[in-house]
Amino acid sequence: MTTTYRLLTGVVSRAPRLGCLLLALLSSSSLAAPASDRSAADPVQPTFRPVQLSSRGKSAPAIDLEKKILLRGKVVSPAGDPVAGARLHLCASSWIKPVEIGTTDADGSYELPVAEKLFHSYMDDSLRQAVQAYLIASADHYGPVWVRLAAIDRDDWQVMKPEYSHDLRLVPDAPIPGRVVDTGGKPVGGVIVAVSAVLDFSDPQLESLRAALAANDPSLVDVQKHHPNYWRPGIHKTAGYVLPRAVTDAEGRFQISGVGRDRAIVCSVDGPGIDATSLTVLNHDGLEEFTRAIRTSRAHAQAPGSQPNQSVRLYDNTPTIVVESAQTVAGVVRDGKTGEPIPYAQVVLTSRSAGAIPVYTDFAGRYRIARAENDPKIWLHVYPRTALCLPELRECAGVQNVRDLAADFALSPGVLVTGRAVEAGTNRPIVSGGIHSCGAPGPGVIRAGRAHYYPLANNTALRDSPQGRHFDNFPNRTTNPDLSTTIDGDGRFCLAVPPGPGVLLIHAGPGQPEFAGAGIWRESDDMHRLHPYLSLLRRSQDDGAPGADASTLPGLNRPITIEGAHAYQVINPAAAESSLSVTIEITRAPARLLRFVGPDGRPMPNLFVQGLAPVENLGGMRVVVEDAEAELSKLEWGKPREVIAVSLDGRHIGQATVDVLDPLPTTIALVEAARVTGRVVDETTGLPLVECLVSVQYTPESSHWREPVPTDADGRFSIGPVIPGRAISLLIREPKQPWMGFSEPPRHQPDEPRGLELKVGESRPLGEFRITTAVNPRAAASPPQ
Repeated sequence: MTTTYRLLTGVVSRAPRLGCLLLALLSSSSLAAPASDRSAADPVQPTFRPVQLSSRGKSAPAIDLEKKILLRGKVVSPAGDPVAGARLHLCASSWIKPVEIGTTDADGSYELPVAEKLFHSYMDDSLRQAVQAYLIASADHYGPVWVRLAAIDRDDWQVMKPEYSHDLRLVPDAPIPGRVVDTGGKPVGGVIVAVSAVLDFSDPQLESLRAALAANDPSLVDVQKHHPNYWRPGIHKTAGYVLPRAVTDAEGRFQISGVGRDRAIVCSVDGPGIDATSLTVLNHDGLEEFTRAIRTSRAHAQAPGSQPNQSVRLYDNTPTIVVESAQTVAGVVRDGKTGEPIPYAQVVLTSRSAGAIPVYTDFAGRYRIARAENDPKIWLHVYPRTALCLPELRECAGVQNVRDLAADFALSPGVLVTGRAVEAGTNRPIVSGGIHSCGAPGPGVIRAGRAHYYPLANNTALRDSPQGRHFDNFPNRTTNPDLSTTIDGDGRFCLAVPPGPGVLLIHAGPGQPEFAGAGIWRESDDMHRLHPYLSLLRRSQDDGAPGADASTLPGLNRPITIEGAHAYQVINPAAAESSLSVTIEITRAPARLLRFVGPDGRPMPNLFVQGLAPVENLGGMRVVVEDAEAELSKLEWGKPREVIAVSLDGRHIGQATVDVLDPLPTTIALVEAARVTGRVVDETTGLPLVECLVSVQYTPESSHWREPVPTDADGRFSIGPVIPGRAISLLIREPKQPWMGFSEPPRHQPDEPRGLELKVGESRPLGEFRITTAVNPRAAASPPQ
């Protein structure tokens, strides 16, 4: 069953010169502005090209993911003899389990055609730019070896070469026998010991360890660098899955094989009734006293359910591992329809006394949580992040003093909603862009926004089901939990929802640099056009949802606000339906063509302009306009936008407030800028204060943002350009005041000048400001003398 939903009434025809999106506004019940409040002349939209950052050389090039890449070479023993039956694995990402792609033949050779898609990593099912694939060779009785498969660049992305040839030499192995005991020295059976990282002794990260070993001086070991939490594996952390996990027997004994001699490994230790931990093992003989000295000098206590012990847990190659007892909850999360395990599902244990403890399932869908309390009742909340199943919340009663609680989940499939968010009147996908974050140069995944689902109050069949407890925020019932997913560069999204009445809320929000709003961009970068869509103010008529409130929808626990969303649609899939398709239209807000002229009335190019983007999204952005005109995006009724233009040399400045009803084009005239100067001294000593930060504040408050100016060695400051004719006051922050952006820093606001207005081209000396410092605190700065 396929249904096309139109979200806003009065969808306009495609008139070539009239702003079709503005006409949609005029007839839309989402704004419902009275006709008497509107201008008789409809403003004309500027004819700028539609912005689609994903089409500006930033999306993935045409990559044939099914193309076969040939891997060939030979696997040999440490002595150079061919190794038959050696296993070859491809590891593409720290989030993807290594894939076994083949084995060597009788003479140790391999020649394996592998699909291009297996070399790439993904985020939200979208291709990532960089390739970091490794080929791993392993065999019984040897330690593994790996090699990075270097990709080639293509349009800021990476693709594989047609062929790779690598001969791989395995390393000698030395099995690691060990034992797990509790704090009383008793053996603990059924404990899983798994390798999660392998490093050669030659790895640069182990430099201080090698120096400590050479000097036989444990004090030289760097605590931070040699705790497992701080290690960067030589290969993706999932590569340990090529090695079998060891399980302790009734005597607590285990043996790890296949990691290789003279290597450092990180092991995770987990099992029923114990608190999980991690440790480092040095697979080299004669290090028992060395590693014991480090453990005893650097150890400290660890609370059950907390993060792994932060001490350096360094062991030799015959480790006896002491574990803490704990109550645990363990199980497997599966797809209830297919029976397949669900990896990366988040399982959250919640109790009355200890709050929430989250973990993630492994590739086999397994999880285990150490409880930090002994309450008689707990709640387990499962979020299937990578599967099209519904979340579930389960109450577990009578669990006090239960050593290891078994809790498996078979999650129910939902109704699969596939949708597309398009621009009203054009059917183009909404604006998208590549995500930049965490210092990555990017762009990464192409994103156009997010789709959120909430069940409505009249979905009574959902309330008391295991799935309904998620949406009902059981047992607190104070909020409306949702389901959400990314909208891709083509405007498409997909998520599983429960049957019955619900609502999809669409938030347009393209990928963009993390601090785009505080940056400086060229007008041609289009960064100021990332948010061109109208935000909803009120519901549409006859939208199919109950309730009469104009700005909210009735949720299971409280109203669902539509404020901040750009579109919504009420849906009501039947329990018998397996899928539903929707098309959601989003309305562009009016845009304006701005022209800039100088004092002589002639066009003035090369300007810094603030206010071209909506304040709530990118308000601090400064755009370098190289021509004498630019587009102002997303104007809304009742929200006039202040625009400030400054010449690149800072000598001229202009300001205008642009309203949706203003005729086109809007001209901003720049004039010679004003400037203020002064001096800041300590009130008690009269000495100049260096590096005080002085800034101008406009009255009424302006969206114009500029960096504060520090005082010089004589306490003097000079601030410009300042807008002539605007009332100003000064804000002064005393020297060395820390400010991390989490709270407003202490400031001194001089009693005078307030409401000072400067003339065109004026440079006004304000005299001396005497302020108190943190050493001699008082209420405020003294006025200039």
